[in-house]
Amino acid sequence: MSNRMSSKGDHETTNDGSDSKHREKIAAHYKESAKTKTGLKWYLLCTLIVNGLIGAHVYLKKAKKMYLLTTKATPQPFLWEMALLGTIIPTLIGWTALGKNNVGRMKIYIWGTLLTGLPPLIWGCYEHYEDLMKHINGTGYRRTILGYPRAIVIYGFILCFGEVLSCGFTKGRRLIELWSKKNFGSAADESKSNKESKKSK
Repeated sequence: MSNRMSSKGDHETTNDGSDSKHREKIAAHYKESAKTKTGLKWYLLCTLIVNGLIGAHVYLKKAKKMYLLTTKATPQPFLWEMALLGTIIPTLIGWTALGKNNVGRMKIYIWGTLLTGLPPLIWGCYEHYEDLMKHINGTGYRRTILGYPRAIVIYGFILCFGEVLSCGFTKGRRLIELWSKKNFGSAADESKSNKESKKSK
């Protein structure tokens, strides 16, 4: 009786291909997860590099040392600029989430990035809006950074860093969606699946 039931079960699984389709679907999720992780790592690395440059700017200016990032013409660190250093914490948490597909830590990363990154950037836009208008209208604006109009350099930085944080936020949300799917498995399962996929090619 048990043999008959067992053979019947095996026949049902392989006959309609449901098990095969399920495995292919999970493998596709693993592949997308790995690809999204790689993309997010680059954005996390960019965030850390920018924070390193901000930290160096703050230190060198406070220590009154003229080296690479700072000259006499380079402005003192802005408060909104220093506030951006807070993005280091969620960025590091996001990096640790990648190793074990940790949904909880990834949620901390995306919302932490939003809370520590967005307000300082908006603050920076507001603080330098008048300078930007003076430059655009040509009303005697003379402040520069490395020879370029200061307002343009600052807004360029704000836009670029905002794009980095936005892309990181988007990829973090996508990873949460993938990792939260039923039967997705662990990071070890994902790594094993990706290795098997490469070998099959």
